[in-house]
Amino acid sequence: MVMEKLLDEYPGDRRFTTMKVVILPGKGDEGGPPTIKEIEEIENRYQLQSDGRAEYYAFDRALSMRYKISLGMSLEEQLRDDPIYANLEPKEFKKAVQKFQDDYLNPLECVDRYLSNLGREGLYSTISKGLGDPEGRWQAFLDYYNCFRKRVDGVDDSRERIALGIEEDEVGKIEDAAFKIIRMRQLQGLSGINKVHQAMRELPKWLKVESSKKELLKLTDISLEWPKEESCDKDGRPYSDRTIDQLWSQKHGPKINSQLIKTINNYEQKKDQETPINLLKSALQKLNHESMKLDFVKLTDIPEAMHLAESVEKRARELVREFYNYQKKHSEFKEKHKK
Repeated sequence: MVMEKLLDEYPGDRRFTTMKVVILPGKGDEGGPPTIKEIEEIENRYQLQSDGRAEYYAFDRALSMRYKISLGMSLEEQLRDDPIYANLEPKEFKKAVQKFQDDYLNPLECVDRYLSNLGREGLYSTISKGLGDPEGRWQAFLDYYNCFRKRVDGVDDSRERIALGIEEDEVGKIEDAAFKIIRMRQLQGLSGINKVHQAMRELPKWLKVESSKKELLKLTDISLEWPKEESCDKDGRPYSDRTIDQLWSQKHGPKINSQLIKTINNYEQKKDQETPINLLKSALQKLNHESMKLDFVKLTDIPEAMHLAESVEKRARELVREFYNYQKKHSEFKEKHKK
């Protein structure tokens, strides 16, 4: 088709009358026809290598990687095809594999959960149509995974939840709220934040403040569903999924923006109150809390409790030294100033 169009535009130009092609062997030919996996291996070597060729858009690459895995070509095999990774030491290669998991495959799992919640399993074009798509949401899912989901799905997920100030049963609610923000695509009235991927990067610090988290989780009251009776135009033609997303955003946008403003305001207010003295008083108050009793600790949790207690003790000693050095420097400065 391309050759025909070029020939129409440049009649008689011999450059567009023929082209070199490779004809793959078929049945009865030597070697036989290639398998789908073999074709994917060839594509992997030519399309996905960082050797100066135009690389896939990250979202397309994630989908391509997972498709190859489904055909039996592991992620490790795919990376071994790339000269950049082929000769790495085992430890470095393992790190590279994990990075590809975190940058491509794991965010793609978040995309799948999002589409499942909308009843759009496999409809990836509603996430992004490609590089430069103004409605694209891949970056938001990437930031959501790496800034939040990666932490609560990790080996030390309970410790990370404590650090974030959330309970195990709140993880699903937070994801529900995050997916509704991501569906908005554009945000309004937020200080320094107008795109949803920026909100995903701020998510962990909002969660650490109880009042901010409370406002954020009010987004769970909003329905992700769109009424079927409002899914067609006046002539009965069904709206596209993207149009429905826009209509959903117009309907729920004011509420979502309002809750995010309250979330940010509560966080900023709390941040202003968190002076070193106030933080130390709060920490001491929690350590002396009436619930801080051995009877409330499960036997299986004692190793973790001991580790946390040791970490608190270590940090307390560090702070004492830091305050002592600061006081000493300040006293020396005052003495020098008097002289």
